[in-house]
Amino acid sequence: MSKKNPQVEVKANTITEKIDGLDQEVTELTIGKKSIGKIIPVEKGFTVQFPNAQSIFVKTEDEGFEALIRSWNLQD
Repeated sequence: MSKKNPQVEVKANTITEKIDGLDQEVTELTIGKKSIGKIIPVEKGFTVQFPNAQSIFVKTEDEGFEALIRSWNLQD
C-alpha cells in the first residue's frame, strides 16, 4: 500500500537585507513558519544561502528554489 505525502505550504517572501552595506531585496523561502533559505541576486545569477550557512551559485531563481526544496526534503 502506498503512503500519501502530506501537502506542504511553501512561501516565497521578498525581504530587504543589508548586504555589504547596501539594502538589497532577497527572496526568503519558508515552509510553514520555518525558513529553509534565501535567494540573493548577484551580478550574473543568484546565490542560494542555506540555513547551515552554506551557499551555492545558480543561474536562475527557479534553480535556487529547487535547490532549497531539495535540501529541505533530504533533511526533514
